[in-house]
Amino acid sequence: ELKIPVEDVAVARLHAAIDYLHQQGQFNIVLMGSGVGALRSVCFLKAIPALNATSQTRLIRSLVIINARNRLPNDDRQLHSCLDTPDMPVLDIYTGLEERNQVEAKERRKYAQRKRYETFQQLRLPELARNTMLGENRLSRRIRGFLEKHARGVKIDNAVIKKP
Repeated sequence: ELKIPVEDVAVARLHAAIDYLHQQGQFNIVLMGSGVGALRSVCFLKAIPALNATSQTRLIRSLVIINARNRLPNDDRQLHSCLDTPDMPVLDIYTGLEERNQVEAKERRKYAQRKRYETFQQLRLPELARNTMLGENRLSRRIRGFLEKHARGVKIDNAVIKKP
């Protein structure tokens, strides 16, 4: 039985999702990941080529990570080594009282300060409530507010991304 490594599957899914969105005419893309998925999305972000230095033409407009893991088990990659785009707006959310979330969030904040991130916002939210207000909970409202401020869409007529 042939098994494909989970990291390769994750990268293939991210590429497929971006290609699909481009086919649908959507070019304002934000990566969002939770836990180990946050680390995978950050490492994916580092692996894709930059179109150019401006945020208006960047392939990925912003990054939202929730309870991110700073390291993968049995892997040498670390979030710090992949998170190297100081001009990328980042929303780093961690929840609850779990000590691991707090310690790793503190490491990420110190790293972002050393790298002088232009927009690195870190939030600690209490455990996520199941109740919603008009279909939204506190987490989704915070994410939407961040994206409206730091990753607002730009309308481009007849946009096409050329692949090298």
